[in-house]
Amino acid sequence: MLAPGNGGVNKLDYRSTGTGGNGEADITVGFEAPVSVVVTGISEISENISILRANGNQVASDATVQGGGNYGNYPLYIGIRKDTSIGFAGNTCSLVIRGAQTNSTDLDSLEQYTAALTGVTL
Repeated sequence: MLAPGNGGVNKLDYRSTGTGGNGEADITVGFEAPVSVVVTGISEISENISILRANGNQVASDATVQGGGNYGNYPLYIGIRKDTSIGFAGNTCSLVIRGAQTNSTDLDSLEQYTAALTGVTL
């Protein structure tokens, strides 16, 4: 996930890639910094699902083939790119990473909890 995304400050980018191909959901949200938003990215390689949610609503999806197999066992960089450039200059109030499917009830609860922490209205 990139914020601001490639191509401008008004864009959130979410990408998901398996062993080949690129599933990508993009949304242009038209905001001016600072902005508070609850962002959720959902991906599943076997079903070619890539979904981007903002403030509890699905705002974009992509069914592009992401490749086969599983997600790779690679380092996860939070708040900075892997080459240590372009550091994040905001606040992260909550981060949940799951290696399993999350049902819609639990997803809604997580987003509502995060919204309450940050003062975002869903």
